[in-house]
Amino acid sequence: LLKESMLKDYPAVTAPVIAATADGGYLVAGVSAQGLRVEKLDADWKPLWNKGMKSDAEGFINFTVRQLVADGDVAYLVGNFASPASGNFNKNVFLAKIDLRKPGFLWFKAY
Repeated sequence: LLKESMLKDYPAVTAPVIAATADGGYLVAGVSAQGLRVEKLDADWKPLWNKGMKSDAEGFINFTVRQLVADGDVAYLVGNFASPASGNFNKNVFLAKIDLRKPGFLWFKAY
């Protein structure tokens, strides 16, 4: 069972969300100084890999992570971002599919 104190003591990201993975580890997603960050941890809370998306990449800025769900070898991440590309800074929604076997986004879609 995950303990709330685990997230409070995890300094890599702000406002993290976490999901237990099928291999007994964890996936943590949140926002770092550089932008969106996802990190795979083992059962002892040791980092295995991390992947990020810079805040200025693709015109996305100010990420907020809302939900993270692990399902077998993949995970789905839902959140919001502000985008100047649309002519304003209205909040938009993103959905990302993450490969848990190796670091990386399989796809990232913005709505």
